[in-house]
Amino acid sequence: MNTLADAEGRVAVACGVTPIEYAVEIPGFGGRTRVLESGSGPVLVLLPDVATAASVWLPLMARLTGHRVLAVDLPGFGQAEPTDYRTVSHLRGFAVGFVHGLLDAMSLEAVAIGGNGVGGLWALWTAADRAECVRAIALLGAPACTAGTSVLTPRKLSGWPMTGRRSGGQDRWARLGQSPDRLPDGWAELTDAVAARPGFDTAFRTLSRATHASGGYGATDLGRLPQPVGLLLGERDPLARLDTLGTIADVISGPAIHAGGAGHLPWLDNAPAAAEVLGAFLAETDSAPAHGRSADRAAKVWPVPAPRSATTGSGAPVAVKPDKDGG
Repeated sequence: MNTLADAEGRVAVACGVTPIEYAVEIPGFGGRTRVLESGSGPVLVLLPDVATAASVWLPLMARLTGHRVLAVDLPGFGQAEPTDYRTVSHLRGFAVGFVHGLLDAMSLEAVAIGGNGVGGLWALWTAADRAECVRAIALLGAPACTAGTSVLTPRKLSGWPMTGRRSGGQDRWARLGQSPDRLPDGWAELTDAVAARPGFDTAFRTLSRATHASGGYGATDLGRLPQPVGLLLGERDPLARLDTLGTIADVISGPAIHAGGAGHLPWLDNAPAAAEVLGAFLAETDSAPAHGRSADRAAKVWPVPAPRSATTGSGAPVAVKPDKDGG
């Protein structure tokens, strides 16, 4: 039987990372969740998108050095307790309570948070409502319902296994703009194992709806955040609009990078490049206070290596946002 633990183990071996796994209790905000930990140094918390688990970050964790990386299951997914978001009266308060509860349970203070999709939105909400807890925010892929972006839903992924599950996860990831030939060995089996967890269908459907109804996070709100914010956005990200990069780039304090040839999860298309981009951002923010500091825009030209099969126009990963002084 293809259990989640077995599938995650195979992908971890393929990626070359051996994370520590443990449970964390967050009473009142989803109950028990699961954390995958690797590395040492300043803390980076990674929050995944709806319908994925903490293990979606394994390829990035294998490449990112110099940080204690904590990848977390959102309530209802992975090894976390099942959650029906119809019982959540205020999603923003629940999300902030979950992240703050996690940090409190682990005796963590100001941390950097990276998020994808719904995880990115939860990171932004937490940075706004509990600013003392968040040192910096890295948006890895389009954050859900932010400055005009959308949220991942079962309908958008019509081939995602909701009923009558079957193997073939590569086709589902292609719908997210990912290159199937760049997915790690065992990724299709991991996708099926995540979707087979008890309560997955309900959590996917109800969290997507609740996120859409929440009002999300606007461009004006982004501009008010005191923390450094960076964005790595894949050119094939189906949650983004054509103007998403420019809209967010105009208001955040950090860089916005266009990842050519990448999908919604840019580290799946080019883990070394994503790790280098993220590592450079974190290196500049690790010594920053929890709030009240803006990143130096002029220092935001991040080197990114070419992907494995790079060709001009299809593989070159970035167009870097210029600073407002024209640099």
